[in-house]
Amino acid sequence: MSSNGHTSSVTAPPTASERIAEGRRNDALTKLAGSMRRRGFTAEAIEAALIEENERRCDPPLPEREVKEIARSVGRYEPSAPIQGQNRRAKEQDIRPLPMPVCMADVEDAEIDWLWFPRVPVGFLTAIEGDPGEGKSFIGCAMATAVFLGRGLPGTEATEPGHALLLTAEDHLGATIKKRLLDMGADLDRIMAISEAFPLDDAGLQHLDMLVVSLSAKLIVLDPIVAFLSAELDLHRANEVRSILARLAHMAEARRCAVVIIRHLSKGNASKNIYRGQGSIDFTAACRSVLLAGHDPDDQNNRALVQIKSNLGPIADPLGYSISEGRFLWTGDTALTAGQILAPEMETSQLGEAKALLKDILAEGPRNSKEVEEEAKAAGISTATLRRAKGALGVKSRRDGQKGQWVWGLP
Repeated sequence: MSSNGHTSSVTAPPTASERIAEGRRNDALTKLAGSMRRRGFTAEAIEAALIEENERRCDPPLPEREVKEIARSVGRYEPSAPIQGQNRRAKEQDIRPLPMPVCMADVEDAEIDWLWFPRVPVGFLTAIEGDPGEGKSFIGCAMATAVFLGRGLPGTEATEPGHALLLTAEDHLGATIKKRLLDMGADLDRIMAISEAFPLDDAGLQHLDMLVVSLSAKLIVLDPIVAFLSAELDLHRANEVRSILARLAHMAEARRCAVVIIRHLSKGNASKNIYRGQGSIDFTAACRSVLLAGHDPDDQNNRALVQIKSNLGPIADPLGYSISEGRFLWTGDTALTAGQILAPEMETSQLGEAKALLKDILAEGPRNSKEVEEEAKAAGISTATLRRAKGALGVKSRRDGQKGQWVWGLP
């Protein structure tokens, strides 16, 4: 057949013999159709070639009507002519048709796999958010350690050991990351890390995808995500952010891995927890799970990982953790909430005054709790504020004497 496509008999361009797995079928057939159309093949010839390619290579084959829609959509473009309005990157790629509807009866059921139920799904994006110094990078290392040891994360059973890939732009590999991993008992042979940030543009995403495939990585952590975005990208423009995150999510789905992005919080007092992350709300929208890391403003040592968004499962209970002398430890269930973590510090207001008064009252030894409350009330401090100060200072309560009166004492 000639390249002008005036005859209906056509032989498809040479292709590889490998099977096209589910999840790649539409993309592969679209690329073939685009290549043929640019060389002058008619829509009818493209349709015939796609049907043959679908039956021969797709596993399982797509419904025939979906294959015909791909051919019809691509066939409406002029041969060798770029689509009007396409940017330079799209011009260099194969023609991509506008999306066509899919009959829901043909959509296959998809089971959700979990790296850490219900906090971190496989095949999707998860975000860990928090202020600097709250231990987000520690949590990323703890997750990586659990993956390659196969011991499971808190609340989960043991799994097959796997590989993890850490992309960090803030912590030194030798002085910080390696030390943390060793303290957690990690097998360093199963963890790969990159400390030099690179933009997640076309080349960067292809490079990351190559690394994930070569390592068969089950977990990828980008810490922080903004370090791996182009300097020209506007973090507050939804369309720019969404395009990158969508391709990152596609990689997670195609490679069956969990991708965790770490993000700092912005300044200010947003009305909802999910709006506190730095940059566009599309960071949060693109993630199926969002976890908030932080501490109680009344007690810096009371830390928790709190789930504030979950599209694929139930909201997990808050999970406590501690960081002491550079060592990380999960501490179990906690009552700490996202609202408490995001509340403003109160050390310079009534809480600070209550703590100072409580230290003064108990300096010479335990005192009757009612007497303490009365003195605080006389000083203009509410019972609720007094009890927050009590918790922050670690004041102990116990019954004293035969009458069993409650007394408070400093630890």
